[in-house]
Amino acid sequence: MDRLTTLLKKEDEENILTKINGTGTPLWEYWDQYISDFRATKRSEDTIANTASALRMFLSYSELITIEDWLIPRKVQDEFLRLNKERHWSEGTYNSHRKNMSSYFNHLVRGGYIDKNPVLQVMKMPGSVKDQPSISNSDILKVFRYLENDFV
Repeated sequence: MDRLTTLLKKEDEENILTKINGTGTPLWEYWDQYISDFRATKRSEDTIANTASALRMFLSYSELITIEDWLIPRKVQDEFLRLNKERHWSEGTYNSHRKNMSSYFNHLVRGGYIDKNPVLQVMKMPGSVKDQPSISNSDILKVFRYLENDFV
């Protein structure tokens, strides 16, 4: 199996299953179907890889290990904020994890496994504003003078 189809090592999967203790649907339950559907619709392999990475991260570092855990109001937002603080994510990393998990949960909604995507309730982080170069007023006047002289 390739790295995309295998989310977790067998021993990690077994450890998580003991935590679940039969009281929920493992988060990875529909992973193979997600891959199959994405490949069938010729979606990006990068999207699949990034979603796999986000799933692994949540399974390894959060308490959100079942689909039902993700459906508890406020729990997903709180866990995103906790992990953001604990793991020192940049705004881009936070938003990337949000986008990738949303992709997986959109698949679960389309498949009829859940009613709505819980990740859509997670606030986005504002993107960092990068200084955009801007033209000065004197440069604008130079351009206008050039145009006036060239086209008169």
